[in-house]
Amino acid sequence: MTKKMFTLILGLFIMLSVGRSLGALNAVPDGTRHAALGATCIQVNEGDPWQCLPGSAFLVTPQIMVSVAHACPWLDSVRPAHKGVTFDEKIISPSKVYEIDQFICDPLFAWDTQDPHDLAVVFLKGPVTNIRPMSLPPILDFLDKGNLAYKTYVTLVDRSLTTLVGWPDLPVWGNRTYGTFVITDLRPGAIMLTPNENHPTQACYGASGSAALFTNTNVAVGVGSWFTDWTSDCNGPTGYTRLDTTQARDFLQRYLPENLLPK
Repeated sequence: MTKKMFTLILGLFIMLSVGRSLGALNAVPDGTRHAALGATCIQVNEGDPWQCLPGSAFLVTPQIMVSVAHACPWLDSVRPAHKGVTFDEKIISPSKVYEIDQFICDPLFAWDTQDPHDLAVVFLKGPVTNIRPMSLPPILDFLDKGNLAYKTYVTLVDRSLTTLVGWPDLPVWGNRTYGTFVITDLRPGAIMLTPNENHPTQACYGASGSAALFTNTNVAVGVGSWFTDWTSDCNGPTGYTRLDTTQARDFLQRYLPENLLPK
């Protein structure tokens, strides 16, 4: 694939993602606080340098990650020679990339803005041994059973926006960042998050697959998805696909160890 064709395909993916996928405004550098969030990378052709591009995923076991289904059409379009994930803080020219074995998207995802099936499971070819995975909600409908009060704080972990050296027309996602949202609505398929004066982090265009964790915990309750109520200027609530619903668990339990999703 030529550089021009690759750029055109990526540009189409970004245009399709505008108003949908999620980047963070008013967030701060994460360092290694939430190191389990990785950036998706590709080698377009055999032997090319790794390019880390829109899309994130987070570890739930040393070798399995959770991401989003709406990344699959783009990956299928590009058909890179290799797919991988890096956990480097700075991801331009990453020092280590873990190659992806399988990127499996929920076949029931239908591109509906209220679709609870925007989920994917990512299998790595080898384990990540030096990073603590994130935890998943311990029970079905966890958020509906007294574990969520409105105005609960959720930490968003995402990537900042930058460009590749020599590719000024090609946006990519940079360092991990994090910030705090307030849960303002709970929907059947999503938690809706809104900034306020004291917690101004706001989701905007960019890296889908970001993680929403209960603040001060390692429990991921949502993944950056196709849900949003905000306008083109990123003003308004943002949705994260819930990880505790019947739809989410029916998909995830096909691939994850049983102890991660106890019945």
